[in-house]
Amino acid sequence: MRNEALRHVGRQKGFRKIIWCISCVVSYKIRNTIGGIGVRIMAFAQPKTSVEIPLKDSTENDMQRYVRDFCVEIWNMTQRWEELNGSTYNLLEKIVNNRLFLIYAQPVDVAEEKSVEREEPESDLSALLLGQKDWNGSITNVELQRNRLEQSGTNRTVEEIVRDVEKLVTLVNEQMSWVVDELQNMRERLAGLKKLENIQGDRRNLSGLQNPKLKELSEILPLIVKMYQEELKAKRAALNDLANFNSRDIFLVITASWSHQAFIDRSTLSRLYSLEIIELDFDNLPDDGEEVLAILRGEHATLNFWVDLALAYYRRGNEADFVRILEMSGSEASLEYPEYHQDQMRALDTLAAYYVIQSHKERNKDKKKEWQTKATLLYTTADKIIMYDTYHLLGRAYFCLLEGKIDQAEQQFNFVLNQVGENIPATLGKACIFFQRKEYRKALNCYKSVLRKMPDCPADVRLGIGYCLAKLGRLDKARLAFKRVLDLDKENVSALVALAILDMNTLEQEAIRRGVESFGRAYQIEQENPVVLNHLANHFFYKKELDRVEHLAWHAFQITDNEAMRAESCYQLARSFHQRGNFEKAFQHYYQSTQFATANFVLPYFGLGQMYICREDYDNAIQCFEKVLKACPTNYDTLKILGSLYAHSEPANQKERSERRKKAREIFKKVVEMCPDDVEALIDLAQLTENCDPQGSLDAYTKASTFLSQMIEVDIPPEITNNVGSLYFTVGQYEKAREYFEEALKELGEVVSTGQTDLAALQTTVTYNLARSLEMLCMFDEAERLYKGILQEKPNYIDCYMRLGCLARDKGQIYESSVWFKEGMSVNQSHADAWSLIGNLHMSKFEWAPAQKKFEYILKLPEYHDDPYSFVALGNIWLETLSSIHRKKEKDKDYRERALMMYSKALKVHPKNIWAANGIGCILAQKGAIQEARDIFAQVREATADFSDVWINIAHVYMEQKQYVAAIQMYDNCIKKFNRHNDVSLLLYLARAHYKAGKFSECRHILEKAICEAPDNMMLKFNHAFVLQKLATQMLRDDKSSLEMVTGAVDDLRTAATIFEYISRNKDDTMSQARIVSRTASASEARACYDLLTQAQTYLQRAKAQDEEEQRQRQRQEEERQALKRQQEQEAKEREEKARRELEVLKQMRQEYVEKTKEILRLPTIVEEKRVRGSGRRRKDREGDEFVNDDSDLGDWNAGEGGELRKKKERRGRKKRERREVSSGGSGGEIDEIESRNRREGRKSKKMRFDRNDFELSAKQKTKVKSREFVQSDESSSDEDANKPSKSRLSDDSDDAAGSPEPVKTAESDSSAAEDAIRRTDSDDDSDNEQPKSKHRITNNSDQSSAESSTEDRARSPSDSDDDGVEKTPMKATKRKKIVSSDEDSSENNGIAESNAVVGDSGVDEDAGFAIADDD
Repeated sequence: MRNEALRHVGRQKGFRKIIWCISCVVSYKIRNTIGGIGVRIMAFAQPKTSVEIPLKDSTENDMQRYVRDFCVEIWNMTQRWEELNGSTYNLLEKIVNNRLFLIYAQPVDVAEEKSVEREEPESDLSALLLGQKDWNGSITNVELQRNRLEQSGTNRTVEEIVRDVEKLVTLVNEQMSWVVDELQNMRERLAGLKKLENIQGDRRNLSGLQNPKLKELSEILPLIVKMYQEELKAKRAALNDLANFNSRDIFLVITASWSHQAFIDRSTLSRLYSLEIIELDFDNLPDDGEEVLAILRGEHATLNFWVDLALAYYRRGNEADFVRILEMSGSEASLEYPEYHQDQMRALDTLAAYYVIQSHKERNKDKKKEWQTKATLLYTTADKIIMYDTYHLLGRAYFCLLEGKIDQAEQQFNFVLNQVGENIPATLGKACIFFQRKEYRKALNCYKSVLRKMPDCPADVRLGIGYCLAKLGRLDKARLAFKRVLDLDKENVSALVALAILDMNTLEQEAIRRGVESFGRAYQIEQENPVVLNHLANHFFYKKELDRVEHLAWHAFQITDNEAMRAESCYQLARSFHQRGNFEKAFQHYYQSTQFATANFVLPYFGLGQMYICREDYDNAIQCFEKVLKACPTNYDTLKILGSLYAHSEPANQKERSERRKKAREIFKKVVEMCPDDVEALIDLAQLTENCDPQGSLDAYTKASTFLSQMIEVDIPPEITNNVGSLYFTVGQYEKAREYFEEALKELGEVVSTGQTDLAALQTTVTYNLARSLEMLCMFDEAERLYKGILQEKPNYIDCYMRLGCLARDKGQIYESSVWFKEGMSVNQSHADAWSLIGNLHMSKFEWAPAQKKFEYILKLPEYHDDPYSFVALGNIWLETLSSIHRKKEKDKDYRERALMMYSKALKVHPKNIWAANGIGCILAQKGAIQEARDIFAQVREATADFSDVWINIAHVYMEQKQYVAAIQMYDNCIKKFNRHNDVSLLLYLARAHYKAGKFSECRHILEKAICEAPDNMMLKFNHAFVLQKLATQMLRDDKSSLEMVTGAVDDLRTAATIFEYISRNKDDTMSQARIVSRTASASEARACYDLLTQAQTYLQRAKAQDEEEQRQRQRQEEERQALKRQQEQEAKEREEKARRELEVLKQMRQEYVEKTKEILRLPTIVEEKRVRGSGRRRKDREGDEFVNDDSDLGDWNAGEGGELRKKKERRGRKKRERREVSSGGSGGEIDEIESRNRREGRKSKKMRFDRNDFELSAKQKTKVKSREFVQSDESSSDEDANKPSKSRLSDDSDDAAGSPEPVKTAESDSSAAEDAIRRTDSDDDSDNEQPKSKHRITNNSDQSSAESSTEDRARSPSDSDDDGVEKTPMKATKRKKIVSSDEDSSENNGIAESNAVVGDSGVDEDAGFAIADDD
């Protein structure tokens, strides 16, 4: 059994912080892994600052050791009882809780009855608790009881009670009874020990001396046996009460007594405990750990005591004994107790954490590695015991973190957080990892999480929060965090340094003063802090106290092993030496600083680059400043220095030189954007862009000149003026170039006149430039004068000889030109340009051999042995040899190989030489590799589109591939793009392409254009004559050629014959220019032309006969066309006459319909009015009010007396009838006039009707108004009829319409209106009980006027209103009345009336104003 002992609780203090970002985490971990050991204190003991070790072996005799072991055995029995009491108490609590649950689940009356004490047990469960049944049969009875309970529907709670009761009874009746029996046996053994002690005392004659432990044990053992017997009886009584009662109070008393164990005397047990342990006080441990080690070894103490004592020595600062005890515990500590694995993990992890701290403190790399190896070994050993122990994983994670194994550390922290959930050390470790990964927001969240869980955490947690806030740019909150750290820990150096840095970065004088004061306080607190020392060194550097700078920086370098700190210390030292002018030491320290520096610390590279510039090591300087620029892309000084280095360095590799020039241009463009007034940057940019961007360079020079003259007010240097003139010359503005050169010469003349001879060379250069601009302005005499003037002053100025030779060459003075070139060569025999110009003169005269010698001589010169221009020229010579008519064809292959070799050498020297690539393409075409040649030409054209030769060669390739249309297009594009409209050779190529494509006319046109440019060119003449002959022959042989065409062909033949005859008679001196043209062939072609001319009369007669036949056919066709045209015109007139007659018929029919309608509407009006007035009242009483009106009835009416103004109305009616008669008898023009007037009146009346909507009706009038929904049932109820007005309503509306006619719309023709009217009349005849279905619009003006006239002739009821607004009695429309005309049938009249009706806005015919009703 494990001997339990008290464990001391304490915290380790005084550990130095590792680095700022993990200081809080590591210190917390140390306190938890070394000092914060868990505590398990007995219920009867108070915490002590000591450790008590059970005794094992000593120098005593065997009897004493036996007595001591006997005491330990008794103590173990008591501890076994305590363990059993704890287990049984847990079971008892569970049983009581389940019993209470069953009690509360029962009805109240049943629970009260069962709360009374039962005299006899009612179940096997009670018997089991009381112990009245045999235990062997209890399990069977309980199982039966369990089955019976399940069958009765009891829940699982009862089953749990049964199971727990079984366990509880077993523990009490067997285990606890066994402990009591063992104690009883020990009491009997004690008596034997006493006898043995007495016997040994008698033998030694020491009867007066007795073992004190045995004596004390004799006193306390009977007491112990008795109290445990009484306690066992009490527990059995408690089980009896538990079986007999269901009262909650009794249950509480049972559980309390069971836990308290009232019969167990703790003081007696303490006396027994004192007989078996050695107590060591942590505050009074021996200074030498050997004594403690002797006790631990002698007593064979368990491992937990070793660890506790080792930690006690560590807290006292005795690290040597701490390490020694822990190292020896692994081999000598006792592991004979159940939970020794946990203590093994404690010992290994604690010692490994100590090794980790020592490795972090160690500066020597070998010793550091040794410490790390020891820690790794311990952690590996602990992995084999309990790999996933939380504190073990945390310690290992921090070890990985210090080693820089971020990923492994993160895995460990994540595992701990996944297993435990919220673990503060793991969270702090994650914060450190996030900070190192620059994930500052996540790190801040971790620190905040720790602060929320542990508000009283160390100040270092808030320090981490401040650092995260500072990195996130939230400087105000970061400052508050650092101040809070200082509130909690006034001597926190890291917080002081952070606040000082924040203050100094504000660049305010007061803030800088506070920052320096903070650094001073930090230095007073911790003089060995490298961060403080470096910042103080930086401060003193700006105060020019270089001695202090070197002292502080060197001390910081010595006391730290952090490479970042060392890099800054070296940088401060290097700056100090740089300031003193000691460039050698400055270079050494700058270089050393770069070895320690991180990627973001680039200041040492800036200083190192300066040192390299002093050493003229520009390549290394460029590398240093490139690193600085990568970290600070917008640093002005770095950009300017690096741009200058790129511009002025001269690497051996041409490609690298070009790349540096390109980078320099880009950098200076950025510099100029940042500072537009930097004259140096503008001039550098202008010089760099002179060749690639002349206009941009010109702009830069202009800006620099403007700034110098206007802002600084200094004279512009003549060098800048000369450069500006050169740039204008480059862009083709020769006049401006001339002005600037003259201005520069004027300034130089003034300066040279003062005696400054250093600018004389520049004056010569500007004079030469001026002569070049005059030459381009075609002022050749003035230019020649200036060239010769320069030669008089400086006869060795070879460029003037070259320009004079070129002037003579351009004038056609070849000999004089060669003389000037040779004079230049006499000045400098190795001048390549002179040899090249002479070689070109030979090539222009087709003197290939002398030209070849000149270029070969250039290649023999040492400095021009790889001259690409000479290689290309030699290749061209060999290529031209292939076109010579005097060549030997068997040597063509050799010539091609030589040309190809020369072009290849040129490409090897100059890979982007387009002339060499073009020559290779020509060689491939000569070999017949057309496709390969085309690919090369295409690549050359992609490289540059300003090379006309490649366009011509591509067209040649198309010609070889017989793609004549593409070739023509390519030739045309070349002529247009390069403005070579007058290039004879190119026009000849284009003419040949047209000839091959069969386009002889276009070919002839182009050749004639070329002849205009070169009238003496025999080749053009021959080709022109040949094309004329071809065209004439083709025209004469064409049977369809007209007389004009044949005549033109004959003329062309005569011209061609003349040309051929001229060529055949030409002299040899003129024929030498046309190497391909043959006089014999020309004479032969001339004879052929004359032969055709002899046959020309036959072709002319045939063409003339053909033209006459065609003329006759055209005349006959014209006559037929005229006859057909007359016939069509006659037919058209007949159709128009027929249509006119039909129209007259229709008009007559319409007139008849109008007359009939007027008769129908006029005759029955008076009769109907009387009948309505005579029977109105009776009909109203019988049928009800059938007057219908809606919103469309907009007339002004009232229910006045009938017949009051009848005479006046009759007179007005007669006037209206007279007007209708006049209108009906009028002419068409009068009808149209009336119709237009009616339309105007209709519009006015419609407006009046809408205005009358505002008038109100009287009560009597409102009773006579019916809605459309209440019309008689014999009207149609369909959707179509729903929109139709009733008969009475139409009658009323007719009166309104008569007074205010509505304008109507006309249809397309009169016939359609008549047909519609007839069709509707037929439909009305077929229906007796049906209302009119729809109203159609009047189709023309005549119909409209007729309808209006008929409307005015209708009889008016007494309800009509006159024009003066007098109210009349309304007329009531009757359903059964039928208007019968004396002349016509009613059905026919119905149809006519409907055909002339127009549906108004409200569905009512406002023009007609009424509808015809049918009988029932």
